[in-house]
Amino acid sequence: MESIDFNPMKSIVSVRMRCRWYYSVIVLTLAAAGCQKQGPVDLINDDGPPIIVSPMPPPPEGAFGTEDIDTTRLFPPVESKVLGQLIVGGSVYDSPAQHHEASLARGIFFDRNAPIIVNSVTVGYKTLDAGNVSIDDVPLYPRNKTLYLASIPIDTLLGLQYSLVSKDGVGGRGFQFLGGHAYQWKVSGFGTFSTNVGSPPVLHIDFPGPNDSVSLAHNLRVRWTGGGNSIRILISQVQAGVRTRALVRLRLNSNQGGTVIPPALLQILRNEQSALFTFSSEDTTTTTASGYPDRIRVTTSTTHNLLLSIRP
Repeated sequence: MESIDFNPMKSIVSVRMRCRWYYSVIVLTLAAAGCQKQGPVDLINDDGPPIIVSPMPPPPEGAFGTEDIDTTRLFPPVESKVLGQLIVGGSVYDSPAQHHEASLARGIFFDRNAPIIVNSVTVGYKTLDAGNVSIDDVPLYPRNKTLYLASIPIDTLLGLQYSLVSKDGVGGRGFQFLGGHAYQWKVSGFGTFSTNVGSPPVLHIDFPGPNDSVSLAHNLRVRWTGGGNSIRILISQVQAGVRTRALVRLRLNSNQGGTVIPPALLQILRNEQSALFTFSSEDTTTTTASGYPDRIRVTTSTTHNLLLSIRP
């Protein structure tokens, strides 16, 4: 798809003329996302890295997500359908009235030989017993992983997953996410398996703050500290401060400590009173374990959620 030239430093007249073009392209891309595959749209920023705008794909089925252990949606949706997953993350949530900090570790290993098939479509897999799973020698709790689907009259037990979740320092056996830290995973169910993975520096949004509002008529200038080599931004509808539906995802392939989101893109929020802006940065590697036939995706992530009010 052809790149779109966007330079927020040029004159206001020039920006407004371009915005009509950006808005048309973005709206067409997002509107078509539900009926066919669409490629990303690049907003070229002469003073920084391009913003890559992607329509939201259908969310992965609950088999792959962490919503069952992250009920308040403090962590970004899991979009990967890799069968072996080790995830560790830290997340902060800020609104005018609330501040929360959370840490999460999750291990799950799906069995490709035990698919869950509904109407000839594979919607998930049974999971394998991974024995003892730990991170930095802190054992994760084995918990049931259940698949909830509207097309299935009863919930389907997939098997075990392993997790630690703490919120505001409570729970998770005291596990706390650390930025710039080398984590060690150990799994006993596939022989003696271990792997090390580093976490990016903690990402913190310096501007805007939770008491600021987003004007749909002006550039939203964002500044942050920390994070890894790339930054992802998820803009979502909310209800009672909790993400209900992701509207658009943005990606910056280099981290320069800030970006500018143009008003053309913000028009997706024109019917909203508030929205959740989720900024995240992750490091991901893949590895293998003797006794497990699929590759294992090992991810560390840092996230800052901001609930911001919307104004014209």
